[in-house]
Amino acid sequence: MAVLLLTDGETGDISNIVATVSRAVAQAEREGALLRVYVVGIGNRVSTYVCEEIARAGRGRAVYVRVSVPLGRAIDSL
Repeated sequence: MAVLLLTDGETGDISNIVATVSRAVAQAEREGALLRVYVVGIGNRVSTYVCEEIARAGRGRAVYVRVSVPLGRAIDSL
């Protein structure tokens, strides 16, 4: 099973998130399942530390999508 997490990485409680992901991966393993958490960090100011820590706990990977145009301007140009 794979979980895809989309985030800007903003959180005040990274330790709780990492612990929750670690427990879920361990529980899946005990039940004979494979669980991986992949993180997509979105935005120019994304917290790569948070994304990497979650991905590491989830035995997955983190990738990043940078935004070069403000959302309002992008919508105006449609």
